This record gives sequence, C-alpha cells and structure tokens, in this order.
Amino acid sequence: MGRVIVLDVGGTGIKGGVFDCGGGLLSEPVDFPAKSLLGKELVIGNFLSIIDFFFTHHGENIDSVVMAFPGPFDYDEGIPLMKGIGKYDSIYGLSIPTEFRKIDPVRFGNMRFSFINDVSAFGIGMCSRYCLKGRCAAFAIGTGLGSVFLKDGRVQVEGDGIPENGWVYPLEFEDGILDDYISARGLSAMAEEAYGFPMTGLELHVRAEAGEPEALRIFASFGERFARGLSDVLSSFRSDSVALGGNISKSYRFFGNHFDKLLSDIGCSLVLEKDTSRRILEGAFLDFCGDIK
Repeated sequence: MGRVIVLDVGGTGIKGGVFDCGGGLLSEPVDFPAKSLLGKELVIGNFLSIIDFFFTHHGENIDSVVMAFPGPFDYDEGIPLMKGIGKYDSIYGLSIPTEFRKIDPVRFGNMRFSFINDVSAFGIGMCSRYCLKGRCAAFAIGTGLGSVFLKDGRVQVEGDGIPENGWVYPLEFEDGILDDYISARGLSAMAEEAYGFPMTGLELHVRAEAGEPEALRIFASFGERFARGLSDVLSSFRSDSVALGGNISKSYRFFGNHFDKLLSDIGCSLVLEKDTSRRILEGAFLDFCGDIK
C-alpha cells in the first residue's frame, strides 16, 4: 500500500496531509479554503487543486484519497447529501470519485477512495492518540454538536444507551433539540439575547477572558445546559471516558464546571483536544489503513 492523501473537509476550511502506511504523517498538515458556497465546478476544482498540491509535494506512490466529511453524507458511495445548511449545496447527490475521474481519468482511474464522518474520525483518532480503552463518547462542539460512541476504539451505532446512529444532536431538549443549544449558534443566540446584538463564540471568549461578568454568566449557563443535555446519554452508555473537541471546546475553562461534576459523578475521565482537525486526519487514516506510527 502506498501513500494516502487525507482531507478533513469543513464548511469554511479544509485541512490535509499525506500519510505513509509505514511511517505515519509525512509533514505538518496544511490549511486550505473550503469554497463550499461556490458552484459545482469550483467546489470540485478546489478539491482537485488541493489534491494536486499534495501530489506536487509528496507525489511518489500516492494511491489513495481519504476524505472526512460532516453529514449528511453517503459514506459508502462518496456522495454529499448536505442541502440548505450553508455548505456544499452545489455538489448534493454527486459521486465525488466519479466527478474526479471524469476530469482526470489517468490520475484517478485506479485511485482508491474512502469517506468517513468527521466526528467518527475524531473519536477514532482520540482513542488511538490517548490510548482510550473501554467505552468512549466523543463530542465536537462547533457549528453543531457532533458525536460518536466507541468501544476500544471501534465506532458503535447502537446498543448500550447509544442514540440512533450515535447522534445526540437531534435529541429533544428544552424547546427544540440539543443541536439548537449546544453549538456555536446556540452560544451565539445566548449572547445576542443578553447583549442585544450578534456575537460569535470567539468574541464571547475574549470577553470572558477579560473577566466580563455577563460573558462568564453566559458560559456558565451554556455549561449547565451541556451537562444536563448529555447526562442521561453518558450515564446510559456507562462511559469510561469523554473526548471533547471543536472550536467551542477551547472555552471549556469557562463552561466546564457542571460537566466536570457530571463526569465525576459517573466515574468518567475527560480528554480535551485543542487540535481537533489533526485528530480527524489521524482517525480517518487509521480507519482506512491501520495503526498510526
């Protein structure tokens, strides 16, 4: 088996790297713009230009492309099913391998492709990197609330208190679903209600870092919801560990008190990850190719 290009495909950015199945990641991951709001030709063209970058720098013996995508997505066939959520609408229902082969049949004719959910890849990467054994629940708090449940590093989608498909985001909570509250937009909505104008999670983080009482109060309230929303799931799953990533998790010190207490009550450890995307790359590679060196 040769070298593998691995891409973490987000709505605003794409991070990628090349792995060698005998030696792991060949160099530091590289960031690219996603261009996810553009038309089909430009979105596909952007993917191809990113892949071409890695061929230029690590072209020897590349024979596979692995892409970690958020859902909804047909991971078996490589078909995005995102529509009306502000990213990749233009390639809805298209087979990515087929589109690549139409444009460059020589390069992609015999190329192997693999697709994986980005949060599943994150969970696999976390279990591998931090040797998380037993039952692990992994969450990424970003645009929405992503989740995956694992046993000894293997993704589980049913049983032992696991919600359908391993997804917590659609679970009923307060006046909606968890995704409405435990997410970047949920935090921003709380900030707008308090301040009277829109604010990003990063802007609120800066205010909390400066000790602004209202910002600290908002984070505390967000943390109470986070703990309350996941309490039944984690207790039913009997989690040994929780892995937490995503941009909002970088503010954990402002909202984590209630969640720390929940984890203590159920005898569960926490691993916080600053570099979520790198763990996604590692997990996607591991799922495809085997142990990371």
